Amino acid sequence: LEGRPFRGLHHAGRERQLYLAETRTRRGAYVLLSVFDEQGSLGLVRMYFDELCRRLISAAPTAPNREEPILEMNFERELNRNLAALFGRA
Repeated sequence: LEGRPFRGLHHAGRERQLYLAETRTRRGAYVLLSVFDEQGSLGLVRMYFDELCRRLISAAPTAPNREEPILEMNFERELNRNLAALFGRA
């Protein structure tokens, strides 16, 4: 967008407006959607969005260090067993 960072997406509908934007914290990215009517304004939504982003960033705990595998060793076997039981093939 002409060398400027993407701030968010705004859509002004007939009765409702949408504002979609991303924020990043130590735990990862969040995508936030705001829906508002003609009594609200994009400037006001952005102001509250910025405040929410600051609070999310300060409140988010650091991501845990994972040295152990995310999936258990027998994950695939358990998944297949549970799927078979769910579909009556066990």
